[in-house]
Amino acid sequence: MAQIIIKEIAYGKTCVLRADTYNCTFAHFARLFAEAQRDFPDLDPAKVEIVQYGGRVSAHTFGIEFDAPFAGLLGYKPIERLEAKL
Repeated sequence: MAQIIIKEIAYGKTCVLRADTYNCTFAHFARLFAEAQRDFPDLDPAKVEIVQYGGRVSAHTFGIEFDAPFAGLLGYKPIERLEAKL
Protein backbone atom coordinates (compact mmCIF):
# COMPACT_ATOMS: atom_id res chain seq x y z
CA MET A 1 0.00 0.00 0.00
CA ALA A 2 1.32 3.44 -0.93
CA GLN A 3 2.16 5.70 1.96
CA ILE A 4 0.80 9.22 2.03
CA ILE A 5 3.45 11.86 2.51
CA ILE A 6 2.52 14.52 5.05
CA LYS A 7 3.86 18.02 4.30
CA GLU A 8 3.95 20.59 7.10
CA ILE A 9 5.61 23.92 7.83
CA ALA A 10 6.49 25.34 11.25
CA TYR A 11 7.57 28.86 12.18
CA GLY A 12 6.98 29.98 8.60
CA LYS A 13 10.15 28.32 7.32
CA THR A 14 10.87 24.81 8.63
CA CYS A 15 9.44 22.17 6.31
CA VAL A 16 8.60 18.69 7.56
CA LEU A 17 7.96 15.74 5.27
CA ARG A 18 6.96 12.51 6.97
CA ALA A 19 4.63 9.56 6.63
CA ASP A 20 2.44 7.81 9.17
CA THR A 21 4.87 4.91 9.41
CA TYR A 22 7.84 3.68 11.40
CA ASN A 23 9.78 3.03 8.20
CA CYS A 24 13.44 4.04 8.48
CA THR A 25 14.88 2.57 5.30
CA PHE A 26 17.04 4.47 2.86
CA ALA A 27 14.28 4.07 0.26
CA HIS A 28 11.83 5.84 2.60
CA PHE A 29 14.15 8.82 3.07
CA ALA A 30 14.95 8.91 -0.64
CA ARG A 31 11.22 9.04 -1.39
CA LEU A 32 10.70 11.91 1.08
CA PHE A 33 13.65 13.79 -0.40
CA ALA A 34 12.41 13.23 -3.96
CA GLU A 35 9.03 14.65 -2.96
CA ALA A 36 10.71 17.68 -1.36
CA GLN A 37 12.73 18.23 -4.54
CA ARG A 38 9.52 18.37 -6.58
CA ASP A 39 8.57 21.45 -4.56
CA PHE A 40 12.11 22.83 -4.16
CA PRO A 41 14.22 21.74 -7.17
CA ASP A 42 17.36 23.41 -5.81
CA LEU A 43 17.15 21.72 -2.38
CA ASP A 44 20.63 20.75 -1.20
CA PRO A 45 20.75 17.30 0.46
CA ALA A 46 23.38 18.67 2.86
CA LYS A 47 20.72 21.00 4.29
CA VAL A 48 18.17 18.24 4.98
CA GLU A 49 18.01 16.63 8.41
CA ILE A 50 16.73 13.09 8.99
CA VAL A 51 14.66 13.13 12.17
CA GLN A 52 13.10 10.58 14.50
CA TYR A 53 10.23 12.16 16.38
CA GLY A 54 9.51 11.66 20.05
CA GLY A 55 6.43 13.83 20.50
CA ARG A 56 2.83 12.80 21.09
CA VAL A 57 1.56 13.14 17.55
CA SER A 58 4.38 11.45 15.63
CA ALA A 59 6.18 9.39 18.29
CA HIS A 60 8.94 7.16 16.92
CA THR A 61 8.20 7.94 13.27
CA PHE A 62 10.84 9.32 10.92
CA GLY A 63 10.87 12.25 8.56
CA ILE A 64 13.01 14.96 7.05
CA GLU A 65 13.24 18.64 7.89
CA PHE A 66 14.75 21.62 6.09
CA ASP A 67 14.29 25.37 5.93
CA ALA A 68 12.37 26.77 2.97
CA PRO A 69 10.39 29.98 3.39
CA PHE A 70 7.09 30.24 1.51
CA ALA A 71 6.34 26.49 1.66
CA GLY A 72 2.88 27.43 2.88
CA LEU A 73 2.23 28.77 -0.59
CA LEU A 74 2.90 25.27 -1.94
CA GLY A 75 0.24 23.63 0.19
CA TYR A 76 2.34 22.72 3.22
CA LYS A 77 0.07 22.57 6.27
CA PRO A 78 1.01 25.13 8.94
CA ILE A 79 1.78 23.66 12.37
CA GLU A 80 2.40 25.69 15.54
CA ARG A 81 5.58 23.89 16.54
CA LEU A 82 7.85 21.03 15.68
CA GLU A 83 7.56 17.67 17.42
CA ALA A 84 10.23 16.70 19.92
CA LYS A 85 13.15 14.82 18.37
CA LEU A 86 14.86 11.70 19.69
